[in-house]
Amino acid sequence: MSASSPVAPLPTGAPAPDQTLLDATGAEVRLSDYWTAAPRALALVFVRHFG
Repeated sequence: MSASSPVAPLPTGAPAPDQTLLDATGAEVRLSDYWTAAPRALALVFVRHFG
């Protein structure tokens, strides 16, 4: 596992950068695509499995 370089924290009130992730099928998806498609609100939950 490689260590990622440290990232400076964003200033308070700054918009979060858009990220591109892989979905369950391996296709790239931008997080902003989920946000704009949500009818009201959106909650993202990141789960890491240990074991």
